[in-house]
Amino acid sequence: MKTLAEIEYAAMQLAEPERATLADHIMASLTSGTEIDRLWLEEAERRLQEVRAGMVETLDADEVMAEMRAL
Repeated sequence: MKTLAEIEYAAMQLAEPERATLADHIMASLTSGTEIDRLWLEEAERRLQEVRAGMVETLDADEVMAEMRAL
């Protein structure tokens, strides 16, 4: 069995997309899907309330894409 340091070293040798996938798998193993779903729902509800309260500015998707292309 490998030590934590050996595993970490091996993981850091992976390309960034592979490290991101590995991180996603590890995080998923730490929290249940139900908990993640609940947290995302809370975040979505918080953001909706901010929009309804006028606390944030919304942008049209075409406007966002045009700004991104300009970069």
